[in-house]
Amino acid sequence: MNARLLGEDDEAMVPGARVFDVTRIVDHGRYGSGPDETSTFGGPEGRFFAADGLLFSSGGPGLEIWDPPRAPA
Repeated sequence: MNARLLGEDDEAMVPGARVFDVTRIVDHGRYGSGPDETSTFGGPEGRFFAADGLLFSSGGPGLEIWDPPRAPA
């Protein structure tokens, strides 16, 4: 999995991550339904993976560890 660019404008995109709860499906109106987006945050670049609730990013100078905010239950 790779980090994605966040933003609505081609010129103002920043590296970051979007976190989805694939166990909860929500209605996106005219876009249909899909997994619930629980958080979005800038920062991680390159390839990343998750384990034990943490996000690990191997881009940039080395391994980075992110603790994304958790959605309320």
